[in-house]
Amino acid sequence: MTAALREPDGTPTDGDLLRQIGAGQVAPLGVLFDRYAATVHGFARRVAPREDADDIVQETFLRISRVAETYEARSTNARAWIFGVAFAIVRERRRAVARFVRALHGLAGREASRTVAPIGAARAEIERCLDALTPEKREVVVLTEVMGMTGPEAAEVLGIPVSTVWMRLHHARRELRAMRGGADG
Repeated sequence: MTAALREPDGTPTDGDLLRQIGAGQVAPLGVLFDRYAATVHGFARRVAPREDADDIVQETFLRISRVAETYEARSTNARAWIFGVAFAIVRERRRAVARFVRALHGLAGREASRTVAPIGAARAEIERCLDALTPEKREVVVLTEVMGMTGPEAAEVLGIPVSTVWMRLHHARRELRAMRGGADG
């Protein structure tokens, strides 16, 4: 058995924790949860209905406990992989809600209409602008600008080429500037 990898401060790396979780250990999941739950929650609040954020975090770490053995360490930091798990859950929820709404409207004999969930007073303008973006552009903005991920990390989370990340980010920034009355370009 190989020795556990450690960060410079002596703590286990994300990859080591995921290997331990994949081997059936439970305690490393708690360590990983402590490292990433708050940032996964912030991501979920921005790309999904706010009231779903807690459930998305919980579901993310439950899924990680089941799929940890699939992690292929490319670095000691598994942040992009963890956010990829969270994003997959958000995407699955979106699809399920869309199917449900279409079914309801189909039963009622109407076409589906878009509804926007109410947002709190704090950061209302930012949230309004983010909500005005397409989900694809909003996801890229949240991952890169809010969560601080690199383009390649965001591409890994979303399962798209990095060039698509840059293209979506470029267009999203232009739209946000236009919404705020700034110069376009």
